[in-house]
Amino acid sequence: MANICIVCKKEVAPSGKALKIKEDRLIRSIRAIKNALHIAQNNKLFVCKDDLAEHNGRRKKFEKDSVVFGVAAVAIILVMVGLPLLGGNFSINIFLISILMGIIVFIFGAMFKYVPAVEGVREFNEVKGVKEAEKAKEAKAG
Repeated sequence: MANICIVCKKEVAPSGKALKIKEDRLIRSIRAIKNALHIAQNNKLFVCKDDLAEHNGRRKKFEKDSVVFGVAAVAIILVMVGLPLLGGNFSINIFLISILMGIIVFIFGAMFKYVPAVEGVREFNEVKGVKEAEKAKEAKAG
């Protein structure tokens, strides 16, 4: 079981030079599927501190895209339910299918763009901010 950076795909030392990826539902689900298929490598996932800025950018883009997919899912539901209502018809089947399609759009859209969260980013950023503040003080003094 290796410690792998998910950005640069290199092996990393987990102590101090890399931040651990949070094990959420999607990662646990992928691991379960891979274990069932006997293709799991069971690597521990990390992000190198060198790659943290790139990872944070990808994570923010994923979060924005999730909102877009959520809005698209709601729009699909409203259109599929609203158009028959304007025509004077309401069918529970159309309502249920529209909800199912909205869920599918959201799940598949978000799943294929998924970037996992990192544990300890706040602490790292606070330490980084303190170091930058100390450098700024030294620059003013020196």
